[in-house]
Amino acid sequence: MRRLRWALACCAAAAVAFGGIALWQHQEAEEARAGLSASRASGPARELAEVLAAPDAQVNAARFEDGATGCVIVSRSESKAAFIATGLPKLPADQVYALWYDDDGTTRSAGTLAGGGSWHIQLLDGPVDQATAVGVTVESAAGSTTPTTAPVGVVDIPA
Repeated sequence: MRRLRWALACCAAAAVAFGGIALWQHQEAEEARAGLSASRASGPARELAEVLAAPDAQVNAARFEDGATGCVIVSRSESKAAFIATGLPKLPADQVYALWYDDDGTTRSAGTLAGGGSWHIQLLDGPVDQATAVGVTVESAAGSTTPTTAPVGVVDIPA
């Protein structure tokens, strides 16, 4: 009888412990789901998804002279664009890749990319407006209001 009570007490303790673990895992999963929903609901990831999912989204790609590839996805209805590049050479820490909209010969900043890594995905800053291309230059990490070097590549924006 003593062994039966001992076994029953062990089983009850194990059930409580496993129940606590299950409750803890459930709470952790709920927090992760809430965090994922919040990240999907706002920020650059949501804006990038809007460009990609827009019914009028158009894509154009170009191979740069150094062998890298750049791609622009544009939604005129959303007035937004995204830039994707692969194969851009690594830059020193004091330089970045600068992205520029070309509005029929007039350039305006569209953001920057860090100079490391093999893939770059960037929602472009500012409205697309009448931009006809996106150029990529190498600039000082301190920034620049206009391009100071020749483009390493240019990707036309579909009309």
